[in-house]
Amino acid sequence: MVEQLIQETLHIVPQRTREVVSRRYGIVTGKIETLDKIGKSLKITRERVRQIESAGLVMIRKALPKSFEKFSAVVHDHLKHFDGVREESRLLRELMYVMNEENTNPMCIRFLLMFDSSMTYMPETDSCAAFWTDALKTAEKVFAFVKLVDKTFAKRTTPISVEDAESFFVDCAKKVGIKTLRPGIALSYACLSKMLTFSPFGYIGAAHMKQIVPGNVGDKALMVLRQAEHPLHFRDLAQAINTHASVASNFHPVWQRTVRAQTVHNELIRNRNFVLVGRGLYALKEWGYQGGTVREVIADILQKAAKPLAISDIVKRVQKRKIVKESTIFINLQNKKFFSRDANGKYALRRIGRQMEEA
Repeated sequence: MVEQLIQETLHIVPQRTREVVSRRYGIVTGKIETLDKIGKSLKITRERVRQIESAGLVMIRKALPKSFEKFSAVVHDHLKHFDGVREESRLLRELMYVMNEENTNPMCIRFLLMFDSSMTYMPETDSCAAFWTDALKTAEKVFAFVKLVDKTFAKRTTPISVEDAESFFVDCAKKVGIKTLRPGIALSYACLSKMLTFSPFGYIGAAHMKQIVPGNVGDKALMVLRQAEHPLHFRDLAQAINTHASVASNFHPVWQRTVRAQTVHNELIRNRNFVLVGRGLYALKEWGYQGGTVREVIADILQKAAKPLAISDIVKRVQKRKIVKESTIFINLQNKKFFSRDANGKYALRRIGRQMEEA
C-alpha cells in the first residue's frame, strides 16, 4: 500500500521537484537533508530549494491519489485505539505492522501523514516527544497531563512499577480533565514525557533515580541480584548485565553499555553491598549473608546463641549466611582450637576470649 502510494504521489510533481521533496523528507534514504545540502548538490540557492519544496507540496495536496483514502482510513482506525493521540515513533512502527509494511522506510508513512487534513503534527518540545493527533482538544489536555507527570516525578526519589503505572497515570489524567480512559491509554500518554524512561526490571521513572539510570557497575549488579533473588557467580552476573544491554533500546542509554566480568568482580569486592558467599559467588548483604570464613561464621553463630547447638542447627544457620556444603561446615567444627563438642554431640565455642585472641 505505502510504496505504491508514494510512487503515485511523487509522480504528481516534476522530476526535480520529486528529487527535492524525496530528499527533504527522507523518502529514499530515511534521512532528512537540509536546504543547504540539497542546494549545493543541485547548484541552486537554499531559498530556491525551499520554493520548489513548497510548490511541490501544494501540487500534491491538490491531486492526491484516490488510494490515499484507504491509507487515511487505516491511520484513523488505528489512532482510535489511543484516543487520537500517539507518540510519533511508536505510531510509525505500528502503522508499518498494521499495513504489512515492515520493510518500508517509516519516513514514507510520515510523509503521507502530512497530507491528511484531519491529522495534526505536534513537534517535539523540551518536555514532550513529537506526536500525531486527530483529536486536537484531547491533545491540549495531553500537554497538561505530561506537564503534571513531569512535575510529579521531579519530586519523587523512587520509580513506580509497571503494574502500578496504569492507576498512577489515570489519576494524573483525571486531574487535568481527562475523565474517561480505556486501559493502556494513560500509559500511552505518559510515554510522551521526555523525563520518563523504563528500566529493564519493570519500573518507570526519571533519570535521577538509580533504579532507572544506574550510576555505575555496582548499581547495575545490585538491581540484577535483586531481580534474581539468589546469589550469582560474578561471571553470570556480568552476563546478565550484558543481556539487558542487548535489549536496552527502549531503556536509558546507560543500559546499552556492556561490562567485562573482571570489572564486575572488582566492583563486587570493593562494594560493601555485596558479600562473597562461595567460590566467585556473591549475594547481597541485605539478604542476611555474612562475609568472612566458614569458621568465623560458625563462631559468630555460636557466640550469639550463648549455648551449645546441634550440628543440624549449625548447618541451617550457616547456610542462611553463606553458600557452603555440610561437609565443609563439619570439617570446620573439628577445629578443636575454636570449637568443643559435649557429651550430647552439640558444639560450642572453646574459651571465647582465648579463641578470639588466637583468631
